[in-house]
Amino acid sequence: MGFCFDVFAAGTPVVDYFASAKDAQLNALRLKKGGSNFMDRKSLEKICSSLKISRINAGDNARNVCEGVSYLGGKCAYAGSLAADKEGKIFSASLHKHKIASCLQFTSGTSGKILALITPDKQRTFAVSLGNSEKYSKLELASLKNSKYLFLTSITALSHQTLGKTTAKLMQRAKSLKVPLAFSLESPPMVKQRRKELLSLLKKFPPEILFANEEEFASLDISAKKFLSLAKIVVLKKGSRGATVFADGKCINVPAKKVKVVDTTGAGDFFASGFLYGMCKKKNLEECGSFGTKLAARAISRMGATLS
Repeated sequence: MGFCFDVFAAGTPVVDYFASAKDAQLNALRLKKGGSNFMDRKSLEKICSSLKISRINAGDNARNVCEGVSYLGGKCAYAGSLAADKEGKIFSASLHKHKIASCLQFTSGTSGKILALITPDKQRTFAVSLGNSEKYSKLELASLKNSKYLFLTSITALSHQTLGKTTAKLMQRAKSLKVPLAFSLESPPMVKQRRKELLSLLKKFPPEILFANEEEFASLDISAKKFLSLAKIVVLKKGSRGATVFADGKCINVPAKKVKVVDTTGAGDFFASGFLYGMCKKKNLEECGSFGTKLAARAISRMGATLS
C-alpha cells in the first residue's frame, strides 16, 4: 500500500506570543503561575498590549509533532479550524514553511491565540483564547486513509465543542481502516478532572503508541500495570531525565541530551515527533528514542516551540 503521509494529525491550531514577565506582573494580571488561564479575546489583547512580545510562533501540540516529523524528512498533514485573520495567516504560513500539508478549515470568528509568559525561573504561564480552534468539523478521510499514523492529543479528543465530535469520528474511521493511533496525554489538570472519560476513550480506541509525562501519568491515578496496558507502546517522558519506553514486556531507558536550556516549550511534543518518525520508518525502539531526544534537545536550546 502506498502512503501519502507518515502522520495525519488533528489539533487546536493557535498562535503563540512569547514575552518575559516577573512574578509581580503575573500577580497584577491575576494569572495563575504555571497554568493555562482561559479568557476572552478582548482580555487577552489587553494583556498583550501591556507587554513586549519577543517572539511569535504557530503553536499546538499536534502541529509541533508535525513540524518535528517534517524536520526529519517525513510527510505530514495537519487538520484544524482557524479564522481568516492575522493569526490564521501566520498559522497557515507556518504549515507551508515546514512542508506540512494543510487540511485547515476557515470559519468566521477569531483564530486561537496564546500568550506564553516566561518568568526568570524558566517557568511558563499561559493566557489563552482558543477562538475557532475547537470548531473543526471536516473529515479528511482520504488523508487519513493514506497515512501511517493518526496523531491526536487528549485536549483535542476531549473537546466539548465540534472538534471533540469530529475527533471521535476520526478515531472510529482510523480503527476501521486499521490506521494505528498515536495518542498524547496533555494538561495534567484536564487529565485529572476527566480521567474516567479519558480511560473509557482509550479503552474504546486503543492506541498503538501512548505518550505521557510523569505528571500526566500521576493525574490518571491508576496503577503502573494498568497504565502500561493502555497501549502496545507506552512512552513515559521524564524531562531532563530522558524517557522510558515500555513495549513487549521490555523497558528501555532513553537518556536526554545535555544542552543549555533556553525554553522548554514544546520539548515533549518534539520528543514525541522524533519517536513517531522512527516508528514510521520502522526503526527499533532505541533508535526511535534517539530521534526523540535529538529533537527535544534542539527545541529547548531556542526560544519558542519550534526547531527553526
